[in-house]
Amino acid sequence: MANSESGFRDTIVEGNKAWSKKIDSFAAEVDSMLSNRKSKRKLKNKSQVSLVHFVQSREGGTIDQTPHIAVNLRLPQLEEQWKLKFSSYDEEDEFEGLQRNRSGAAPAENKAGTSLGVASKFMDIDTLFRPRLEFQDPLVTSFLLKFNSRLPWKFMVLNWQAKFFTHSIDGVGQSFSLDFEKPLTDSLLLRFFNEQQYLDRDNVLNVSQGPSLLYKLNDLIAFAQTISFNSSNRNVVANELPEAYNTDAYHLQSYQFIFSFSHKLLKNVFHYSVNPDLLFIKERNFKGQAGLSLRLEIIF
Repeated sequence: MANSESGFRDTIVEGNKAWSKKIDSFAAEVDSMLSNRKSKRKLKNKSQVSLVHFVQSREGGTIDQTPHIAVNLRLPQLEEQWKLKFSSYDEEDEFEGLQRNRSGAAPAENKAGTSLGVASKFMDIDTLFRPRLEFQDPLVTSFLLKFNSRLPWKFMVLNWQAKFFTHSIDGVGQSFSLDFEKPLTDSLLLRFFNEQQYLDRDNVLNVSQGPSLLYKLNDLIAFAQTISFNSSNRNVVANELPEAYNTDAYHLQSYQFIFSFSHKLLKNVFHYSVNPDLLFIKERNFKGQAGLSLRLEIIF
């Protein structure tokens, strides 16, 4: 039985390697064509295609399924000439909200485009300026200016990040995060996160904060427990009116308990995560709603 499972696993891994080589070969040909240079095999191509299936369900609601294809096309010679990167999604899209990096969040929306990254370092601060062009009708442009740094402070590490962004359709905004991290053991990390975001289009200020405990069993398996308190100046009520977005009131809108389990069943081939949670939102008078999300990812 063990030999049968090992053989099946080896077949999957070898098949994945074959498809990965085809993707890298295609990327190398595109790279040579666009850069007008012959392919340099010494330049390792890190192109990646991920097939993601995201399933989410909330107590009293329906089961939502989101299939997603994430393409990160790396063209090393073109990047060497022009610093251009091509992808089917925007990994820095601030308009997807503060929860986009939280465990159990839906995958990024498909927005095929190219970006130009200009990075520099000033003292201990990393700086990135990144214009991006999205291939839509009409064409969409966005700009991002990001500062971030990790600083040791007393018995912990301060991890801060500031972003200023603009989008030709969604408008302008800014965000700031400040995390306090304290390693408890080699495999256990305590983090207190504080995140703030302002979107000018809706005149909405969102804030999310809380503790998170992360445990890394090994390189393949990890657990996380998070309590998130989410506040906003948006007045969330039943049958919400448009003018409810522009109120001076600032209130707690929800709090959430999240437990996450992630497993790289076949490292860099097949990953999955399971994320049960309990959500308390203002519009339901903070009555708890159980939820569950599942993320499956095949990587080439």
